[in-house]
Amino acid sequence: MRFFFRKSVGLDPGWLFVLGGLVICSASLVVPAHMELVEAKQQLSALQSQEQWAVDRLAAYDQFMSQLDSEDPGLIRRLASRSFNMLPEGDTPILMDVGASEASIEQWIESTVSSPPKEGHARPSSMLATISTGPYRPWFLASGVACIFIGLLTSIETKLASAGREISPR
Repeated sequence: MRFFFRKSVGLDPGWLFVLGGLVICSASLVVPAHMELVEAKQQLSALQSQEQWAVDRLAAYDQFMSQLDSEDPGLIRRLASRSFNMLPEGDTPILMDVGASEASIEQWIESTVSSPPKEGHARPSSMLATISTGPYRPWFLASGVACIFIGLLTSIETKLASAGREISPR
């Protein structure tokens, strides 16, 4: 059968094993590295959003301090009404916020900055990813090496030896 396949198609079936083994070995090496790259990109994105949140928070504190240094009358009035529970003459409260006296100035400033989004990315799951990264990875790699070995062994041509002579390659 092997002789017929080699003569009619012109392809040695051993090379199919070699090709399959190379694909298996490369998949067992490339897929985990790709998954680590995707995870690193997700971590980078999360860190960039946290950095942007910190920059926005710093800008809010800086704006508060510049308004305080310039003695902005609106800010001074708001701080006095919040801290001392006092209203300017002629103002009447419409709604009383009971929890306002418990809130700190830091909470007041940070309420102007939106919090960073919580990013939860699911790992892409496929059968190839599961086999090439899971507990069966050594067996997967070993099967690829075995396919290469079988392909190389089956592609060796030998000439039948007559009695008393050695087997030699064709």
